[in-house]
Amino acid sequence: MARFYAKFDGGSVSALDNVNGAGGYFTQRRIAATSASGALLRDGLIASRSAVSADVYDDLDSVNRNGNNGTYFPPDTPTFPTATLVSWSTAYSSSVDGIKTPTTNTYGVADSLNYSKRVTGSVVSTQPTLVGPTDPRDPVQLNYNVYTSASSAVRTTILSIVTGSSEVGLGRGSVSTPYGRLGQNESRTLYSIWHNPTLDYFAWDDFTPDISGILTQSIGPSAPTGCPLVINLGNPVSIDLEVYVDIGPYKYPNDGNFSAGIDFTVLITTASNGTDIARLQLGGSQDATPYLHGGPLLIGDYTTGNGPLGNRNTAVSSSWSWNLAGPNYNGQLKWTISLTEGVYNLQSFSTVHDQIITSHVSSTTCTNFPSDACSNSSQFTIQAGEPS
Repeated sequence: MARFYAKFDGGSVSALDNVNGAGGYFTQRRIAATSASGALLRDGLIASRSAVSADVYDDLDSVNRNGNNGTYFPPDTPTFPTATLVSWSTAYSSSVDGIKTPTTNTYGVADSLNYSKRVTGSVVSTQPTLVGPTDPRDPVQLNYNVYTSASSAVRTTILSIVTGSSEVGLGRGSVSTPYGRLGQNESRTLYSIWHNPTLDYFAWDDFTPDISGILTQSIGPSAPTGCPLVINLGNPVSIDLEVYVDIGPYKYPNDGNFSAGIDFTVLITTASNGTDIARLQLGGSQDATPYLHGGPLLIGDYTTGNGPLGNRNTAVSSSWSWNLAGPNYNGQLKWTISLTEGVYNLQSFSTVHDQIITSHVSSTTCTNFPSDACSNSSQFTIQAGEPS
């Protein structure tokens, strides 16, 4: 998934940008086109929030003005007795981080408490995460115009988020709000929006990876050229083929999060009729054929194992290794397998799982070699001869 943050002054937050640290993995944006307009938005947001607080605190008992008590007004219990008031018969309380002032962060960003711990959807009055009505019951009334003004100020701020630097397909200052990439769970994305206590920035997640078009494949041990690709593996053929599948660089740093899962399927078939010669499957479950690794690989791991047999040395399994693919560099799957002389096709598939909602995935396919401009772009030939 992509993680984003946007500051009102257009600046950066080093702890969020530190993609090789424990937290990080965020993509930078900015609120408003300039720092001056961002400051005006921030001032308006603080003023409208203060108006809501003053109006609500006027009705609350002092004990319920403490954010550590999780004072909360469920969205299913307000009434609108007049056109100018919204009211609750009582406040509720909760011990859940994100309703009460959190004591830990969702991310391992160590700069300070940042309020990234939050609930994932509307919390209604009947949910067990609420302790129940306050004791004594604490009714509250809120001026409707104050309520809608604060809501409008938040929405205006969110809709003012733009890109902070040039990106592929995005010029500086292009609109880039949470609504522009809602991901596979739209509600969860919007509920993920948070800000730090001093209201310097807003941040959010979209829980959806994007790895389209970042898979490449090659073969060795030498670097063959020609059309189609031809590789000599001994005379007679006695050297194992090396298949390389590289992934990266990622569009969003968090797609390369070390703790996210990644799956691979690499398929070698005969060029003449498409018969499977060997299929290496690591991680998930793209089809009925069992995977060899019993679950997704971790992007941040270095791991090895044995794969299927080739068609030359039928007594020895192939071998594979996965070298981690962090957000700042590519990762590589290497598959070593014994094949006979022949003409083959190579296809590679990869799936990355969202780090938090692991059922959210993004897949990409590679069916060609970068150096091969032939029409049979996935084809290669193994023949007898000394390696170049």
